[in-house]
Amino acid sequence: MAAKSFKEIDEAVLQGVSGGYVFDTMEICREPNFTNRFEVINSTGEVIATSPYSSTAERMAMEKGESSEHLSWEQLQRLRETGSPY
Repeated sequence: MAAKSFKEIDEAVLQGVSGGYVFDTMEICREPNFTNRFEVINSTGEVIATSPYSSTAERMAMEKGESSEHLSWEQLQRLRETGSPY
């Protein structure tokens, strides 16, 4: 049996694979609750954290092992319906 070689995966690639996203609730509400404006979304579409600031939500997402990619409302709905925002 031939030995398998492994290639190290770049951190940027891993971030995209890990799932999870950030959603700005202002997209669906003109006057969102400021303290919960940005939602950290896991790979199944559930809200796992909130923040008043985009940068804080992105950091929270990464600390939880999630991607900090931003989703549109349509992408979030698709994620919740199909398991993928794309």
